[in-house]
Amino acid sequence: MKKSEWERIARARDVLQLGDRATFGQIKAAYRRIAKDLHPDVRRNLEVQDSGAAMTEVNAAYRILTDYCARYSFPLTPAEDNRPLDAEDWWMDRFGQAPVWDGAGGHRRK
Repeated sequence: MKKSEWERIARARDVLQLGDRATFGQIKAAYRRIAKDLHPDVRRNLEVQDSGAAMTEVNAAYRILTDYCARYSFPLTPAEDNRPLDAEDWWMDRFGQAPVWDGAGGHRRK
């Protein structure tokens, strides 16, 4: 991706007050929170023109980030590679089938 595209994404991230990483849900929640704050019924002290310009910027930022997210495909099945497992899966992968453990994860009595 070009530097100018990353700069647009960085500006959009700043407008929506997001960190370096965000899920689609976090992007959507940030957009809704800011849009709600800019609504004319809530921001009566802001001039309508100022609110409209700010909302245009927020809408553009949301569109930039959602377009960026839409370019990627996400796996919908478990990975077959050697990616790190969470703690429980790691343990089960290594020791879960050992005969000293029962099915409930406790130590088998003799």
